[in-house]
Amino acid sequence: SPHAYLGNEPTLFTPWLYAWVGEPDKTGPLVHEALLGLYDDAPTGLPGNDDLGTMSAWWVLGALGLMPAIPGTDALLLSTPLFERATLSLPGGDLVIRRSGSGDRVQSLRLDGTPLDRAWLRYADIAGGGRLDYTVGVDAGDWGRDPRQAPPSYSPSP
Repeated sequence: SPHAYLGNEPTLFTPWLYAWVGEPDKTGPLVHEALLGLYDDAPTGLPGNDDLGTMSAWWVLGALGLMPAIPGTDALLLSTPLFERATLSLPGGDLVIRRSGSGDRVQSLRLDGTPLDRAWLRYADIAGGGRLDYTVGVDAGDWGRDPRQAPPSYSPSP
């Protein structure tokens, strides 16, 4: 598409940048539009080159609402899962991802029953398994908007 180029690695994380500017609710609609509009099950159903599975992995992670967008860290950015329920079999136990409500914007999120107000977590938070419960809607909520809860960021050395 001339308006959405998600066909190469340098652009795959663009929809997830909203987490750093306090507007993570904008990620879900963009990712869902790409998942459902740029991909299909035809031989030409992947935008760009799959580069040993990169484009396929982007689809799977985006559909789960997880994105490892910070190189060299175990941080995962969070957004609206595409499915109502998914179970990941991790070495330490199963991670169950559940979505309730309709829409593609996160209204609230709970990690093992505890509210998670930020749009990211560390893999260590889910390595032993657990549950992510998303409540979603069509309007922007307050989830992930606190600038003190922004994802980690590299900063230049003094």
